[in-house]
Amino acid sequence: MAEELHWVLRIGHIVVGSVGLLLFWIAAIAKKGGCLHIKAGRAFGNATYVLLVTIAISCGWGLMDVESFADGMVELNDEVRLQIRFFLLLFVVLSVFLLSAVEFGVRSVRAITEGDKVLRTGTARAVIVVEIVLLFVALSMLINDFVATGWRGLYWVPMVLGVLALLDCFGNWSFGGKVGHGADVLMTKHVEAMIGCGIAYHTALSVTVFSRLAPGIFEGVWVFVPWVLPTMVGVPLSVLVVRRWGRGAIQ
Repeated sequence: MAEELHWVLRIGHIVVGSVGLLLFWIAAIAKKGGCLHIKAGRAFGNATYVLLVTIAISCGWGLMDVESFADGMVELNDEVRLQIRFFLLLFVVLSVFLLSAVEFGVRSVRAITEGDKVLRTGTARAVIVVEIVLLFVALSMLINDFVATGWRGLYWVPMVLGVLALLDCFGNWSFGGKVGHGADVLMTKHVEAMIGCGIAYHTALSVTVFSRLAPGIFEGVWVFVPWVLPTMVGVPLSVLVVRRWGRGAIQ
């Protein structure tokens, strides 16, 4: 039963993720504000929410019952359990980043026409609270495992990402609480958030490509190069794109 559920989750994740990545690029290349851009963007947002559901099920399952989660795939021992939990917690942190980005990316562009009240609805606030709770739980578990392993390993990577994600959540809370955002500010937030979504998608693609097609290239501390490479490319690109389609370009 566990093997079949793993198969369904894996195939569902790959299919939805691939569709989402395609939609991201359609929206990115299409004329901004045009019909194709809007429709592809909406579909991308919906695909991302479905993708997050598959991640939530896998991570929740693995963290609560690692025995059934890993049944038949690997021989469990304490070291393997810690490795599985490490990567699941890393995915939790990255998923919160993705959820935060898609939520505020969609809401920011809606706020241009519907008013910035959409940034502080009960649902918007509840999502941020859930994000913060998930991050505190993940960080607590990471710190506990880091201590248990004698402060060894790469636990600092998801811990740093978790702190950055917390700052992002608090920043979104503050941004949503302010009244009177101009269209240029909202468009900047939208562009930055959508590029953040793209970075998350391309991180998954990078990790998959390097682990499947070129295993062994990155070892030791360098094993996380595929995880950070999209960010190293995406952040400078975000600055350039925001200058073109963000602040001041709404006219």
